[in-house]
Amino acid sequence: MTTLKDKKHFAVALWLFLFSVSVFLSFSMADPDYWGHIKFGQTIYETNSIPKTDNFSYTASGLKWLNHEWLSEVIFWIFYKNFSDSGMIFLRLVAGLFFCFFLYKIVKTENLSGSVIAYLLVLFTVMPFWHFRPQIFTFLFFAILIYLLKIKKLLFIPMLFIFWANIHGGFIAGLVYLFVFAIFSSEKIKLFLFFIVSVIITFLNPYGFELWFGIFKAFFNPLTRSYITDWRPPHFFDIDFAGYWGLISIFAYFTVKNIKKIRLAEIILPVLFLFLSFTSIRHIPIFAIVSAPLLGNYFANLPSRVYSKAVLIIAVILTFLAVNFKPKIKLEVDKYAYPVGAVEYLKKINFSGNVFCEFDWGEYIIFHLYPQVKISFDGRYDTVYPANFIKNSFEFLNSSKGVLPKNTNAVLVYSNRSIPVKSAWEKIYSDGTAALYKIR
Repeated sequence: MTTLKDKKHFAVALWLFLFSVSVFLSFSMADPDYWGHIKFGQTIYETNSIPKTDNFSYTASGLKWLNHEWLSEVIFWIFYKNFSDSGMIFLRLVAGLFFCFFLYKIVKTENLSGSVIAYLLVLFTVMPFWHFRPQIFTFLFFAILIYLLKIKKLLFIPMLFIFWANIHGGFIAGLVYLFVFAIFSSEKIKLFLFFIVSVIITFLNPYGFELWFGIFKAFFNPLTRSYITDWRPPHFFDIDFAGYWGLISIFAYFTVKNIKKIRLAEIILPVLFLFLSFTSIRHIPIFAIVSAPLLGNYFANLPSRVYSKAVLIIAVILTFLAVNFKPKIKLEVDKYAYPVGAVEYLKKINFSGNVFCEFDWGEYIIFHLYPQVKISFDGRYDTVYPANFIKNSFEFLNSSKGVLPKNTNAVLVYSNRSIPVKSAWEKIYSDGTAALYKIR
């Protein structure tokens, strides 16, 4: 017989599901790497092989390419091939709903109102980072890993990591979590055994041991935090980080309030990933996910009657906002952020050659103009390009100190970019976003 409590839980679960769907469909703006992931996935899918060297640029052609996201890109291409941009929106939605399922599982306690508040706090912190990128699988797998540890289904953990290691380099952060969790666990020996098996199993990838070296190289590359936005520390006044700073405030308040009751095993991992989030934007969503179990416990001790009313008010407000969201089922491309007009012009004149371009434009150009056009560099960063070349290219764009690469036939940069235009350059196209120079 269905009880009132069961009906209440079902109603809450249904609302969370519908609200989460509306949130994931509330934006569909293309990421700078969106087009590259699809193009690279197409290449792997159609050739039945993973390229070990670069063939998309003219500056690193033939150099080793370590693609730690190859399986994600194949998945992206399959959805794009069959359903175009709408397929990618659907894939992101499905991944998001699976994430939400496991997120709720790890925050859930007997206090239903507290569980909902913890769920929403984490969701709003993670959402600004739920782009069309392989990192969404790392967010999902982190939630699954924490859930498996919570219910002690350890046999599934190595299976998770064999997929994770081929989908996104964030698997190393997952292993760090597992290692620290094992240190403070009452079942150390068993967990360390599964940790060792999981580490070994990550070597089952197209690059073997080399995959680890490539990921650590990117992490410790001194140029990374200078040039890659999501490796920089977060800004306090950025609206995208409002959920993050709110989460930190609530986390800090309840941690101080419960300091005498908290076990070191509970707090060590959230604090570790909180510290990482201070150093790099890309660790913010991971901190939110890692803090979820502790947040659930914090809110479990709150007065249920008082917070039931608060949750009801929040639900009404969020429902009103969600109803007014227009679902985005088509990809949005910001014509002021990408060289849409310039690329169409290059198509129109049947241009063929090598184009030096903005870092964030490389994969957009690859998708639309390869193989007739090869680019200088793109979002693959140091998985392909040497550090000295990356530094030189950014210096050319930002301070005009760098040198234009050899064999460059055209330069495509922001129209307001101050670069030294040579006498041999002819401006053949310009609009409010991009300026295109042909080198005679």
